Amino acid sequence: MLFDGCAALWLPAGYTPPGAWLARVLGSLALLGSALGGNSDLGGAQFIRGLGAFAVAHLAYLAFFVWALKLQARSIRVWALAYLPLLGLILFLVLPHAGSMQIPVIIYAVLILLTAAVGTAGNRAVAFGAALFVISDAILSLTLFIPNFNFWQSDLGIMFCYTIGQGLIICGATALLWQHEKRTSRGRPKEKTTKN
Repeated sequence: MLFDGCAALWLPAGYTPPGAWLARVLGSLALLGSALGGNSDLGGAQFIRGLGAFAVAHLAYLAFFVWALKLQARSIRVWALAYLPLLGLILFLVLPHAGSMQIPVIIYAVLILLTAAVGTAGNRAVAFGAALFVISDAILSLTLFIPNFNFWQSDLGIMFCYTIGQGLIICGATALLWQHEKRTSRGRPKEKTTKN
């Protein structure tokens, strides 16, 4: 995924506040994990490695939201509860066809749910970007596990939701980082200038 590689370089390249080193590290890890997962084949051991890379990406996003963006559980929107029936429906459809992959699929689905739910505590860009990420993974899981499941331009839909979702998360997170920087800079004592 060229987008992820470029974005992972974009985060530390001066677009985030100077002191936001934790955000740069976690954000880059999330994007690189997504890139590795997206470049994996869809069968065999490569699929396991790809799923693991995406899981690392979601863990990094969770850490990014909580530690770097300071998003708090009490700020999670009520509408995040809508992800619960969606998660249940996807697992209901996918698990009968997942075979030995049932446990990894459940773990990954829970990670997606947590990422999307915590993302609602951010601004609209972060929340909507996380939602698109969920839609992308939901479509992908249905096409991978359910035999003969396909609909018109499903691959295009997956890539559209995935790419736009990641872009919105990056842009929204960057805006939140600068807002936090402005708030903290107001509280810093101004340096006194001395006249010679």
